[in-house]
Amino acid sequence: MGTAVPESVTRLASVRNAARRRSVVAFAAPGVAAAFFVPAAVYLAWQLTISVLPPSRCDELTIGRPRGELAPLLPDHA
Repeated sequence: MGTAVPESVTRLASVRNAARRRSVVAFAAPGVAAAFFVPAAVYLAWQLTISVLPPSRCDELTIGRPRGELAPLLPDHA
């Protein structure tokens, strides 16, 4: 007959496996978050730079000017 494995050995292996899984999650979660948030932050910064009217251009905008004259002064993206 086979030898019986003590319960403490089985429990220790179970606890170690659980700890290993938690460690993987603890290190993987920030990597996954960074993989999503870093490109999103770069895209947001890019959008803010190309879709904002610089303060120097505000003085050139006057009420009553035709839209065709104002179009070159405005940002390409709304």
